Amino acid sequence: MVTGGAGFIGSALVRKLIGHTNHCVLVLDALTYAGNLASLAPVALDSRYSFVKADIRDPAAVQDTIRNWKPDAIVHLAAESHVAHRRVILFFWPIRASSWNQICILSLSTAFSRAIASRRAGKFF
Repeated sequence: MVTGGAGFIGSALVRKLIGHTNHCVLVLDALTYAGNLASLAPVALDSRYSFVKADIRDPAAVQDTIRNWKPDAIVHLAAESHVAHRRVILFFWPIRASSWNQICILSLSTAFSRAIASRRAGKFF
């Protein structure tokens, strides 16, 4: 699973994985200002590619996605790093972006660790 897979770096990784490996790749992206499905057009018809529109700030959506798709690994590339779409950059923006990114990492790692623990117990969630 690649979070932020419709972004610049994420889509390059997804295209590389689909084009040069046998892996199935699930992209989870909220399609905010940085996400662009057109960047995934070269792999969109490949049967190993799947897309889920969801926001990683939504723990229920993340947990449901992990439960339903059962990824073996997560590459977390979804992050807010700038506000080019805004006229004014507020003083607290770096703190806000950092906190947002940390919350997302915590949500992903919690959901994934629960999924792994459930698999080992012979059940999934």
